[in-house]
Amino acid sequence: MGFRDQNNKVAPIDDGGNFDTDTNINSVTSTSESAANALDAANYAAAALAAKIAAELAETNAETAETNAETAETNAETAETNAAASAVAAEASKVAAASSVITIQNTVTATAASAAAAAASATAAQTAETNAETAETNAETAETNASNLASAAATSATDAANSASAAASSATASENSKLASVAAKTAAETAETNAETAETNAETAETNAAASAISASTSENNAATSAATSSAQAVISTTKAGEAATSASNAATAATSAASSAAVAQTATTIASQFLDTYFVSATQPTGANVTIGDLWFDTTNNTMKVYGASGFQNAGSSVNGTVDSEDYTVGTSSGSYSGSLTTFPAVYDPGYVDVYLNGVKLAPSDFTATDGANVVLNASASSSDTISIKSFGTFLLSDHYSKTVSDARYSTTEDALALAIALG
Repeated sequence: MGFRDQNNKVAPIDDGGNFDTDTNINSVTSTSESAANALDAANYAAAALAAKIAAELAETNAETAETNAETAETNAETAETNAAASAVAAEASKVAAASSVITIQNTVTATAASAAAAAASATAAQTAETNAETAETNAETAETNASNLASAAATSATDAANSASAAASSATASENSKLASVAAKTAAETAETNAETAETNAETAETNAAASAISASTSENNAATSAATSSAQAVISTTKAGEAATSASNAATAATSAASSAAVAQTATTIASQFLDTYFVSATQPTGANVTIGDLWFDTTNNTMKVYGASGFQNAGSSVNGTVDSEDYTVGTSSGSYSGSLTTFPAVYDPGYVDVYLNGVKLAPSDFTATDGANVVLNASASSSDTISIKSFGTFLLSDHYSKTVSDARYSTTEDALALAIALG
């Protein structure tokens, strides 16, 4: 404190109890307050500007986080769509499995690609979640900065009070500064509110990112399930294809067997047809173009097997039982199968091996006809009471016998030896 001039001494004024200074003191005080208010306004403005910048940065980060979250959600929806497409492809693969195993394998590959896309979506969702957390951190940092700025403003107000004399200008300016200070304070509060809103948006974005991550994980699981189902269907399809190949092989074998059976049946039909065209069984003699030389006919009327030759059917063997058979008839007198005819007489014989006698006299072969082995027909009618005798001879073939030459060659040596033995005594 320095020495004061006595002429500048301030006289006290008694206002009834308190010691007050001169009214000029009020003017100094008002000037100091104006300066302090101006300084406060400036500090609030600076703080508001910084808070606004921080809030805008936080808002930008929040918007970026929200965009990333929307991108993650879009990726998750794409993954879900791919998973649904994979499920549809798997179902289509199931339907088409019996016809194409290659198509099912392609579907499995597509499903694996969908699973990879789902995994990428999950990664993108995780990245979005990280970005949202970063935005939240930035918002918290902005809030801290705003708090720090408020503290700095308080400090600046203290400093401004110490240098009031440098800022005195007018009461009107003080009022304007006060109003500006209030506006700056309001702006700072608005900035703080915006920062809180940005923080809320960041938290919402984080929540959405977490939901997107869950959806992506679900889509990935669905894709994996679809892939497993497709693989199982591929195995089933391969098995069915093997069974189909086996069935086809069995069908081919059955077709071959059927073809062989058809060939055998055709052969049997041909043989049966040939047999029926060669062997006949009936009571009447077969006729027609299908009767050829060598055909056999069993005559059921006479119980006789006959063979067809140039002159017609003849007995295949001797019709005579034994070596000879004899039939005697009195002409005109019915007896057995003989009707009393003057020309036709029943007899069993082999054509060419029959003798006919009229009243004991042998007839020449030109005097009668004997070709059917059942009847002898006279060329000229006999007279009643004449006698007809028919002698038929059985035919046979000697198989095991010696001719004279063979007998002489065989037995001459034996006879010579016997004679020599007798001679030698």
